[in-house]
Amino acid sequence: MIGLYSSRPESLEQYRENVEIESKTQLDEVERKLIGGLEELTVDVETHFRELTEIEEPLQRPFAAEALTKVTDERSSDEVLLTDRISEFRALREEKEELLCKLWNEWEDIQFDLIKLAVEALGKQSILVTQLQGGAMKPGQQERLENTLDAAQKIHNEIHHRHAELDQNMTGLEETVGQIANRTKKAATDMQQQYTVQKNKLFKGLMQSIEQLAAL
Repeated sequence: MIGLYSSRPESLEQYRENVEIESKTQLDEVERKLIGGLEELTVDVETHFRELTEIEEPLQRPFAAEALTKVTDERSSDEVLLTDRISEFRALREEKEELLCKLWNEWEDIQFDLIKLAVEALGKQSILVTQLQGGAMKPGQQERLENTLDAAQKIHNEIHHRHAELDQNMTGLEETVGQIANRTKKAATDMQQQYTVQKNKLFKGLMQSIEQLAAL
């Protein structure tokens, strides 16, 4: 019995030590794996942010500062390809923006030409130029509109003046033609009357001559 009681505490103590050693070993392994995972995650996050920065930074630079940088590591092909794609996109966007600006400017020119023609034909007081709701004019556009209206109104006034002169000249011409027609008609009437008188005189003289010859 004495040997039995003395062996049990030794077994329990040994078991406790074994459990503590195993628990500590497992905790150290878990801690090591956790720290390793965090370090790998930190490296992955830093790598991801660095790659995003390499993509975003060229997009934030102005076109004039755009430059292609070739790297020599294992990702050089992908990075150069991506940079080329970004450059192509920027060039295409710049080209489309220039085309849209050109078309818009041409459309504005057409609008001003239509306004000018309308004012030249009808006068500034006969038309109403309205701006779409919420569509504010660009800087200098109001001044251009006013200059266009004034220049077109000047042409309209000149055309109206010439038309008035032409109407006046046509009225004078009609009066002159009427006077000439009346004079011509009166002259023809006078000539007809003179012809009739002369014809009667000649016929009367001829009859007198015939009568005289017959009396001989």
